[in-house]
Amino acid sequence: MTAAEVASLLGLSVHTLSYWRQSGQGPRTIKAGARTLYRRADVEQWLAEVDGRGEPSPAGAADWFKKAVETADRIEAAHTSPWKLASTYALLAIAEALLTQRTQEPTRTTAITNDGELLTVADVAAITRLSAGTLRYWRHTGSGGPPSVKLGRRVMYRRGDVEKWLKEPQ
Repeated sequence: MTAAEVASLLGLSVHTLSYWRQSGQGPRTIKAGARTLYRRADVEQWLAEVDGRGEPSPAGAADWFKKAVETADRIEAAHTSPWKLASTYALLAIAEALLTQRTQEPTRTTAITNDGELLTVADVAAITRLSAGTLRYWRHTGSGGPPSVKLGRRVMYRRGDVEKWLKEPQ
């Protein structure tokens, strides 16, 4: 993926990604000549680490597999060489086996996974019934509110931190 694609995916600017590369932050990059590229798996892994999970969500992989199968079904055998068809279906079989293996492995409980979900300021304001301004003021003064995480210019909250903060006596 290019920097522009990753920036669009993350809702950040290309300049933020550039800054992160220079300061050793953000997802891992690959240099291909003068171009800087990102592997989708590296971006997903980095996002999983940011939102508190150890590994990317298997839902993204399942969506990818579903799209790949739909695309493979549209291949016209008359217009494609037999070895390309065979390699396409072999790759799909490997992907299916890996997805099946991943879903059969014991995973963490969904409560832990949901605790790492990132929420926007608007989401937290809706959950807590506070204004975004109050959350911003508390963040600025450090005097209250749930802990937040900065992603470029965006402020995000982990669902688990918000729920923990709501359960604490005020």
